[in-house]
Amino acid sequence: MSVIARDRLNLNATAAAPALAAFAVCAAAVVVSASGIVATSAGVDQRQYHWVTIRHFREIFPRIDIVDVDTATGPLYHLIVAAVSGPLRLSESGTQFSASFFAAALAALAVWYAGSVTEPALRVLALAPLLLSPYFWESALWMLTDAAALLFAFAAFAMLLRRGPMDALGSLSAGLLLAAAVATRQTYVWSLAPAVALIWYQHRESVFATRALRVQAVAVPALVVVVGLVSLWHGFLPPRFQAMNAADRSWLSPTYCAAVTAVFFVPISLAVFGRIRPRVSTTLSMGVGLALPALVWASHATAGSDNSRRGGLIWESIAHTPLIDGRSPLLTVLAFAGGCSICHVLVNLDRTTALFVAAGLIGLAATMTVGQQLYQKYFELPIAALALITLCALAADGAIVRRWPLVGLAVLQALVTAVLVARPVIAAL
Repeated sequence: MSVIARDRLNLNATAAAPALAAFAVCAAAVVVSASGIVATSAGVDQRQYHWVTIRHFREIFPRIDIVDVDTATGPLYHLIVAAVSGPLRLSESGTQFSASFFAAALAALAVWYAGSVTEPALRVLALAPLLLSPYFWESALWMLTDAAALLFAFAAFAMLLRRGPMDALGSLSAGLLLAAAVATRQTYVWSLAPAVALIWYQHRESVFATRALRVQAVAVPALVVVVGLVSLWHGFLPPRFQAMNAADRSWLSPTYCAAVTAVFFVPISLAVFGRIRPRVSTTLSMGVGLALPALVWASHATAGSDNSRRGGLIWESIAHTPLIDGRSPLLTVLAFAGGCSICHVLVNLDRTTALFVAAGLIGLAATMTVGQQLYQKYFELPIAALALITLCALAADGAIVRRWPLVGLAVLQALVTAVLVARPVIAAL
């Protein structure tokens, strides 16, 4: 067999799994959209916000108005979907299916990224936190911006992590992808934290001017988008949503972020337990520090009256357990476990990945303090993506010494998805 033939076969083998993942997402999306099923909180958001905004852009084309819109998110997703569905005159169900391509591309990208894990079973376990998430599937089956924003951010992350120290063009390319993520969901400004930290660390041996230029190339495009949106909206959200979504601050965000992270990082911590152990004092300090806000602020998803998306594993569990003066002992315990597991996992990672993941979690927790809505869907997909990156790095280092905790995590994600997504879809058929 010739070298060219072998190269083609290797390329086909590499592309087969991502293509199959994308096909599976599209197949599920076409069944749901063709059946006219609009269910779950994602269906509510599609009908009330995203489809209305996409239709608005189609009707006023070629004029563009991103101020007087019926969505609280950035406009890029709606503009792209409108540009595709408008000329084709697609109905709501047809537009719903076309929008699934973002989730299909995200699935393909995640499978490609996990291709560095040589053992198939371990590769599947690395992908499970993200691709079995109910919020991934809601964004795949209905019109939501979550998968699109994560697609752009994860593409930038993959470039930064897989290609090593970036040159000027690579840094700018990653920066433009992050700008697209922020233009899709402005809360994805959190993604700048791990990107900037990684670029700064990768160029630690370069002169200061080079480091600064690389950081600017990564950060400036997204910051320009943020400044532009804030200038147009006179706030971090479109005018119609500023009173509802940004009226208060969520000082509980670091604690809630740690609690959601616990769902993913406690199993990962157990999977590597017995290798490198951090100092007990450091571990306990991080756990206590992240749990402390749960003892200070009341355990509420939001200060408002919006109940449609308060659910999710964490808040539903809190709702069925006792409160002490409005504070949840369960949230406190989960945040403590999350802090301890984060500390344990980070010391088992290589320095580059550890810095990236730590900066990502800090950036996410800090960003979500700006609004008043601590919904699991806003945290889970970013954390699941960081868990995927973590698992791939640990697998590459041979650090995973037991599989059963990761199997348990995959089963948990599958069960939650079955309850929150599959059951309503089946009931609607």
